[in-house]
Amino acid sequence: MLPLVAAIASIVTILEPSAWFSPSEGWRGLAPVGILFSTATLLVAAPLTGLAVAVRTRRLAPGAWAATRITCGTLLLGAAAWTAAAAGLTAVLAAAAGEGVSTPLLTAHAVQGAAALALAFMGALTATWFEEPLDAGAFSLTVVAVGSVGILVAGTLVELLPETLVEWAVAASPLLAVSSAAHIDVMRSDVVYQISPLAHVQVPVPGWPAAIAVYVLVAAACAVALARGYTRLASEPSFHQQ
Repeated sequence: MLPLVAAIASIVTILEPSAWFSPSEGWRGLAPVGILFSTATLLVAAPLTGLAVAVRTRRLAPGAWAATRITCGTLLLGAAAWTAAAAGLTAVLAAAAGEGVSTPLLTAHAVQGAAALALAFMGALTATWFEEPLDAGAFSLTVVAVGSVGILVAGTLVELLPETLVEWAVAASPLLAVSSAAHIDVMRSDVVYQISPLAHVQVPVPGWPAAIAVYVLVAAACAVALARGYTRLASEPSFHQQ
């Protein structure tokens, strides 16, 4: 349902109330905005979903292998379903404005799907690191927030950081990766332009194929670490109680 919430939010925040229920050419440009809104919901929902699935699986699965299989399968299906819903709603917004779904919008959704997978597996992995789910959730959201928007809100501190570190921070941000794939220049938006020197610096953003490859590799690495974490926890008496 979150992609639907993002689509509705883009309509409500961009259009005048009189145009909410009147799809027309006035809706042009809503599809890219909807992608940014859905990406914002993804940054919160994906790691928490992964954590919730992992915690529940630990309580119900009969062993480490079963827990790994169920968690990975559930997160793969969830990421695919979320991406399909987001892409479908983007197509609806574009069609309502009399537009077609462009290649950049499709590639942006592909990056979204890969990012959703990586963030969900990262959230699931934290379930094997912390005894309390609230601690795991707080850690996951902090890491995602810093990695996604930290470089955008760092302000003038960006000028004091090594150029290599800035490039890595930009490359690690799912928000920037998705917006770049959709040909949306977030770093030169009004808000970022006013608070950050990034708009005046030529910082390369990785292309969408590289972003997808990195997110898939991160998800795979987290899956392997998750399996090892389940194996370690399976030897503890509290495996099914935490």
